[in-house]
Amino acid sequence: MKEIKTYLVITPFFPSSSNHKGIYIYDQLNQIRKKKNFKIKIVKLVSIFSREKKL
Repeated sequence: MKEIKTYLVITPFFPSSSNHKGIYIYDQLNQIRKKKNFKIKIVKLVSIFSREKKL
């Protein structure tokens, strides 16, 4: 059985429906997903005063 490794991304820049900052990170993760066997986890750092919804 092949082991699936986790690729952890911690960033304040990741695109959302209202903000497109960090689209390059999204593109990089798509390429990693295509070429490697990784489980990708994303942690987006936001201010405590942010109006973004939690998922």
